[in-house]
Amino acid sequence: MTPTRSKKAEISRLYDETRLLSRLVEDLRELPLADAGQLSLNLRPTDVAQVIRHTVDNFGLGAEVQEVSVSAQLPDDLAPVQADPDRVAQVLRNLLVNALRHTPSGGSATVSVSSMARTLEIAIADTGEGIAPEDLPHIFERFWRADPARARSRVGGEERLAGGTGLGLSVAQSLVEAQGGRIWVESTLGEGTVFRFTLPLVERVH
Repeated sequence: MTPTRSKKAEISRLYDETRLLSRLVEDLRELPLADAGQLSLNLRPTDVAQVIRHTVDNFGLGAEVQEVSVSAQLPDDLAPVQADPDRVAQVLRNLLVNALRHTPSGGSATVSVSSMARTLEIAIADTGEGIAPEDLPHIFERFWRADPARARSRVGGEERLAGGTGLGLSVAQSLVEAQGGRIWVESTLGEGTVFRFTLPLVERVH
Protein backbone atom coordinates (compact mmCIF):
# COMPACT_ATOMS: atom_id res chain seq x y z
CA MET A 1 0.00 0.00 0.00
CA THR A 2 1.47 3.37 -1.00
CA PRO A 3 1.85 6.12 1.67
CA THR A 4 -0.88 8.19 0.03
CA ARG A 5 -3.33 5.29 -0.04
CA SER A 6 -2.36 4.29 3.50
CA LYS A 7 -3.05 7.82 4.73
CA LYS A 8 -6.40 7.88 2.94
CA ALA A 9 -7.34 4.55 4.52
CA GLU A 10 -6.46 5.87 7.98
CA ILE A 11 -8.50 9.04 7.44
CA SER A 12 -11.39 6.91 6.25
CA ARG A 13 -11.20 4.69 9.34
CA LEU A 14 -11.08 7.64 11.76
CA TYR A 15 -13.90 9.43 9.96
CA ASP A 16 -16.02 6.29 10.02
CA GLU A 17 -15.44 5.70 13.74
CA THR A 18 -16.29 9.33 14.57
CA ARG A 19 -19.44 9.19 12.47
CA LEU A 20 -20.48 5.91 14.08
CA LEU A 21 -20.05 7.30 17.61
CA SER A 22 -22.03 10.43 16.77
CA ARG A 23 -24.79 8.32 15.25
CA LEU A 24 -24.90 6.05 18.30
CA VAL A 25 -25.34 9.00 20.68
CA GLU A 26 -28.10 10.47 18.51
CA ASP A 27 -29.89 7.12 18.17
CA LEU A 28 -29.77 6.35 21.89
CA ARG A 29 -31.31 9.75 22.62
CA GLU A 30 -34.17 9.21 20.20
CA LEU A 31 -35.22 5.65 21.05
CA PRO A 32 -36.84 6.30 24.46
CA LEU A 33 -38.79 9.18 22.94
CA ALA A 34 -39.98 6.97 20.09
CA ASP A 35 -41.07 4.26 22.53
CA ALA A 36 -43.06 6.78 24.55
CA GLY A 37 -44.60 8.40 21.48
CA GLN A 38 -42.94 11.68 22.45
CA LEU A 39 -40.73 12.42 19.48
CA SER A 40 -40.50 16.17 19.05
CA LEU A 41 -41.90 17.17 15.67
CA ASN A 42 -42.32 20.53 14.01
CA LEU A 43 -44.59 19.62 11.10
CA ARG A 44 -44.91 22.30 8.46
CA PRO A 45 -44.87 22.70 4.67
CA THR A 46 -41.38 21.58 3.69
CA ASP A 47 -39.34 21.77 0.51
CA VAL A 48 -37.92 18.25 0.57
CA ALA A 49 -35.62 18.95 -2.39
CA GLN A 50 -33.81 21.61 -0.37
CA VAL A 51 -33.45 19.24 2.59
CA ILE A 52 -32.05 16.51 0.34
CA ARG A 53 -29.54 18.79 -1.40
CA HIS A 54 -28.25 20.14 1.90
CA THR A 55 -27.92 16.65 3.42
CA VAL A 56 -26.18 15.20 0.37
CA ASP A 57 -23.74 18.14 0.30
CA ASN A 58 -22.82 17.40 3.92
CA PHE A 59 -21.77 13.89 2.92
CA GLY A 60 -19.37 15.15 0.28
CA LEU A 61 -16.18 14.81 2.32
CA GLY A 62 -16.98 11.39 3.75
CA ALA A 63 -17.98 10.06 0.34
CA GLU A 64 -14.82 11.45 -1.26
CA VAL A 65 -12.63 9.80 1.37
CA GLN A 66 -14.40 6.48 0.79
CA GLU A 67 -14.24 6.95 -2.99
CA VAL A 68 -18.01 6.61 -3.27
CA SER A 69 -20.18 8.94 -5.35
CA VAL A 70 -23.15 10.49 -3.53
CA SER A 71 -25.67 12.48 -5.55
CA ALA A 72 -29.27 13.68 -5.72
CA GLN A 73 -31.53 13.32 -8.76
CA LEU A 74 -34.52 15.55 -8.20
CA PRO A 75 -37.35 16.62 -10.51
CA ASP A 76 -38.27 20.28 -10.77
CA ASP A 77 -41.20 21.84 -8.93
CA LEU A 78 -41.78 19.19 -6.28
CA ALA A 79 -44.87 19.84 -4.20
CA PRO A 80 -44.21 20.58 -0.51
CA VAL A 81 -44.67 17.85 2.07
CA GLN A 82 -46.12 18.19 5.56
CA ALA A 83 -43.06 17.21 7.57
CA ASP A 84 -40.38 18.27 10.01
CA PRO A 85 -37.35 19.23 7.88
CA ASP A 86 -34.87 18.46 10.65
CA ARG A 87 -36.36 14.99 11.14
CA VAL A 88 -36.40 14.34 7.39
CA ALA A 89 -32.71 15.26 7.32
CA GLN A 90 -32.10 12.87 10.21
CA VAL A 91 -33.76 10.02 8.31
CA LEU A 92 -31.68 10.81 5.24
CA ARG A 93 -28.47 10.92 7.30
CA ASN A 94 -29.18 7.51 8.81
CA LEU A 95 -29.94 5.98 5.42
CA LEU A 96 -26.94 7.58 3.71
CA VAL A 97 -24.61 6.48 6.51
CA ASN A 98 -25.94 2.96 6.03
CA ALA A 99 -25.45 3.19 2.27
CA LEU A 100 -21.86 4.38 2.59
CA ARG A 101 -20.96 1.66 5.07
CA HIS A 102 -22.13 -1.03 2.66
CA THR A 103 -20.84 0.41 -0.62
CA PRO A 104 -17.24 -0.29 -1.70
CA SER A 105 -14.88 2.16 -3.36
CA GLY A 106 -16.00 3.05 -6.87
CA GLY A 107 -19.67 2.60 -5.99
CA SER A 108 -22.45 5.14 -5.65
CA ALA A 109 -25.39 6.21 -3.51
CA THR A 110 -28.20 8.20 -5.11
CA VAL A 111 -31.17 10.01 -3.59
CA SER A 112 -34.21 10.42 -5.84
CA VAL A 113 -37.82 11.53 -5.41
CA SER A 114 -41.05 10.44 -7.11
CA SER A 115 -44.41 12.20 -6.89
CA MET A 116 -47.43 10.09 -5.95
CA ALA A 117 -51.10 11.04 -5.59
CA ARG A 118 -50.88 12.07 -1.93
CA THR A 119 -47.24 11.53 -1.05
CA LEU A 120 -43.68 11.99 -2.18
CA GLU A 121 -41.53 8.87 -2.27
CA ILE A 122 -37.85 9.34 -1.45
CA ALA A 123 -35.43 6.59 -2.48
CA ILE A 124 -31.82 6.06 -1.38
CA ALA A 125 -30.20 3.57 -3.75
CA ASP A 126 -26.68 2.17 -3.41
CA THR A 127 -24.52 -0.17 -5.45
CA GLY A 128 -23.26 -2.02 -2.40
CA GLU A 129 -23.22 -5.63 -1.31
CA GLY A 130 -26.99 -5.97 -0.98
CA ILE A 131 -29.03 -7.77 1.66
CA ALA A 132 -29.83 -11.47 1.66
CA PRO A 133 -33.55 -12.33 1.28
CA GLU A 134 -33.65 -14.03 4.70
CA ASP A 135 -32.28 -10.86 6.33
CA LEU A 136 -34.75 -8.39 4.79
CA PRO A 137 -37.61 -9.04 7.29
CA HIS A 138 -35.30 -8.11 10.18
CA ILE A 139 -33.64 -5.01 8.76
CA PHE A 140 -35.58 -2.51 10.92
CA GLU A 141 -35.27 -4.51 14.15
CA ARG A 142 -33.23 -2.87 16.90
CA PHE A 143 -29.70 -4.15 17.42
CA TRP A 144 -30.11 -6.65 14.60
CA ARG A 145 -27.19 -7.15 12.21
CA ALA A 146 -26.63 -9.41 9.25
CA ASP A 147 -24.22 -12.32 9.37
CA PRO A 148 -20.80 -10.73 10.13
CA ALA A 149 -19.12 -13.19 7.77
CA ARG A 150 -21.06 -11.62 4.90
CA ALA A 151 -21.32 -8.03 6.13
CA ARG A 152 -17.93 -6.78 4.95
CA SER A 153 -16.94 -3.95 2.66
CA ARG A 154 -13.74 -2.53 1.26
CA VAL A 155 -13.13 1.16 1.88
CA GLY A 156 -9.82 2.84 1.18
CA GLY A 157 -8.30 -0.53 0.33
CA GLU A 158 -9.16 -2.03 3.71
CA GLU A 159 -11.61 -4.88 4.31
CA ARG A 160 -13.64 -4.38 7.46
CA LEU A 161 -16.95 -5.17 9.09
CA ALA A 162 -19.72 -3.07 7.64
CA GLY A 163 -21.82 -3.05 10.79
CA GLY A 164 -23.33 -0.03 12.46
CA THR A 165 -25.05 0.68 15.74
CA GLY A 166 -27.96 -1.61 14.94
CA LEU A 167 -30.26 1.30 15.79
CA GLY A 168 -30.19 3.75 12.88
CA LEU A 169 -32.74 2.01 10.69
CA SER A 170 -35.12 1.52 13.61
CA VAL A 171 -34.86 5.22 14.44
CA ALA A 172 -35.44 6.12 10.79
CA GLN A 173 -38.57 3.97 10.77
CA SER A 174 -39.90 5.65 13.93
CA LEU A 175 -39.29 9.12 12.50
CA VAL A 176 -40.93 8.36 9.16
CA GLU A 177 -44.00 6.79 10.74
CA ALA A 178 -44.33 9.66 13.24
CA GLN A 179 -44.65 12.00 10.24
CA GLY A 180 -47.39 9.94 8.63
CA GLY A 181 -45.21 8.05 6.17
CA ARG A 182 -43.91 4.53 5.75
CA ILE A 183 -40.49 3.05 4.99
CA TRP A 184 -39.38 -0.18 3.34
CA VAL A 185 -36.38 -1.78 1.66
CA GLU A 186 -35.68 -3.63 -1.58
CA SER A 187 -32.39 -5.39 -2.21
CA THR A 188 -30.55 -7.89 -4.37
CA LEU A 189 -27.56 -9.61 -2.83
CA GLY A 190 -24.39 -8.59 -4.64
CA GLU A 191 -26.07 -5.78 -6.57
CA GLY A 192 -27.30 -3.14 -4.15
CA THR A 193 -30.08 -1.87 -1.93
CA VAL A 194 -32.84 0.72 -2.15
CA PHE A 195 -34.50 2.19 0.93
CA ARG A 196 -37.75 4.02 0.20
CA PHE A 197 -39.91 6.18 2.43
CA THR A 198 -42.94 8.36 1.90
CA LEU A 199 -44.03 11.70 3.30
CA PRO A 200 -47.53 13.18 2.96
CA LEU A 201 -48.07 16.10 0.62
CA VAL A 202 -49.46 19.31 2.03
CA GLU A 203 -53.24 19.13 1.69
CA ARG A 204 -54.66 21.63 -0.74
CA VAL A 205 -57.38 23.98 0.52
CA HIS A 206 -60.29 24.07 -1.92
